Amino acid sequence: LQLLIELGPVLVSTLGYSNPEVEAVYARARELGERSGGDLRQRFTVLSGLLLFHQSRAELALCVDLTRQRMAIARTLDDPDMEMLCHENFGTLAHWRGEMEESLVELRAALALYRPTGGRAIRLLYGTDVSVVSRTYEAQALMHLGHLDQARERARAAIDVGRSLGHFPSLALALTFGAGLHNAFGDGARGLALAEETHALATREHLAMWVASSVSQRVRALTLLGDPEVAIAAFFAGSAALQATGATIGGRFFVTGLADAYLAAGRADEGLTMFDGLLAGFSRCEDCFYDADVHRVRGSLLRATSGDPAVAEPHYREAISLARQHHNPLLELRAATP
Repeated sequence: LQLLIELGPVLVSTLGYSNPEVEAVYARARELGERSGGDLRQRFTVLSGLLLFHQSRAELALCVDLTRQRMAIARTLDDPDMEMLCHENFGTLAHWRGEMEESLVELRAALALYRPTGGRAIRLLYGTDVSVVSRTYEAQALMHLGHLDQARERARAAIDVGRSLGHFPSLALALTFGAGLHNAFGDGARGLALAEETHALATREHLAMWVASSVSQRVRALTLLGDPEVAIAAFFAGSAALQATGATIGGRFFVTGLADAYLAAGRADEGLTMFDGLLAGFSRCEDCFYDADVHRVRGSLLRATSGDPAVAEPHYREAISLARQHHNPLLELRAATP
């Protein structure tokens, strides 16, 4: 059981959260723990590993239940480091559900409990540093809520902490999301620089998930920089890496980025076919944080293929409505000014 607990984070870093081997290791560990009666700390660790797997598959309701179980264990043991990790998990899950205000509350609760020794112990067990992850997602929440200067500062802080720790999986996460933040602000040059740094780091350290994630950010940056054909080629050159991870969370985000590249390249007909085809593969995913932009992109594709702005209007209005439901002025503004 202990061997499997030690093996889990290594597989997460090298193969990605959603690789079947990760699920097999933690499922076997859960079986052994239940058979032996296992102590609560081991149970917490195994449930945490399963959370990583199911979150990467965008099975968020299950993840919330797993985190509630883990928080109960943390409070039974009166362990602030475990509570810290649970608050971080609640915060990231809220982000993927599009609940940015709730995400901020949970992430800040995690940061308030962070201490270097406990942070290191959690990092060794679960693969990423809580302070880096919390600052990274805090920046994303602030960005979507419209607090752009604060978002830039938190993203920069996450990268700085990741560098200071010398912990490569945590740094790769901060760099990838940092690239996404700058791309969202229209700064393709900075977005591309961070995406390229992520790719180099992740390739060197064999971090499969972050190799794949850097592809999506590179596509968006290249489109912003006026190279949509290069962006499309980059996506398909990296598609094997994306598929190999087995992850589906954030899939709609990846697809909308590619669709924007097709639009910019003047290939809307191809883009619409690709968009509808790829999007179908993520229909069961529970991460709705980017659904407003899905409708914005579909409207733009239909407008470009039909030449009729009226065809696009219902999709733009639906995008605005969804963005308002999620209190997301960033995506609302994008839908209102396509």
